[in-house]
Amino acid sequence: MLVKGSAGYQEDPQTYCQNYESLSFEKVHKYLLQYYPAAPAAVLDIGSGSGRDAAALARKGYFVDAVEPTLSMLEAAQQLHTEQIQWLHDGLPDLSQTLSLGKRYDLILMIGVFFHLAPEERTIALANCAKLLLPGGRLSMSLRHGPIPKDRHMFDVSDEELLQYAADLGLQKIHYQVHDADSFGRDSVHWSSFVFEKAK
Repeated sequence: MLVKGSAGYQEDPQTYCQNYESLSFEKVHKYLLQYYPAAPAAVLDIGSGSGRDAAALARKGYFVDAVEPTLSMLEAAQQLHTEQIQWLHDGLPDLSQTLSLGKRYDLILMIGVFFHLAPEERTIALANCAKLLLPGGRLSMSLRHGPIPKDRHMFDVSDEELLQYAADLGLQKIHYQVHDADSFGRDSVHWSSFVFEKAK
């Protein structure tokens, strides 16, 4: 599957997996966990990377599907994590394979993913996420802000843009926070976190 946003990941999946696994699920989701439904809720992890978050949630008793567009990353994640996870080789913005399953989710994670999408892909991607949420389901997201690496298909999406996309789709903002620090200690990079809820 060729997804522009996955550019740069397929060449060296092991290094990316090591970097992601160096940060714990609890640290990455520190400000978000309080908004997550209790297990055994159904979770979709979009852009699951090394599988760190999917595996952590599976161990906590959640039913987890993990979507990753880069085949080499998906294969590396499956080798790293043997928890009960349904792995899907699929990608944004269409999520065609995921939608074809007919499932709906209590929680969708899109952590460190949305800024890989070109402007014309963003509304489609978010609309498909909204379709995949159950009534009252929640969408957890983060945005990276800072210089764009030359070998990556990335964009500096503003917080205001994402908030407007969500509002247009009827997703209610229940958490929004700007974080000064970067988990990898990069001075030029900072993050914003969001949780949206679909109407019940």
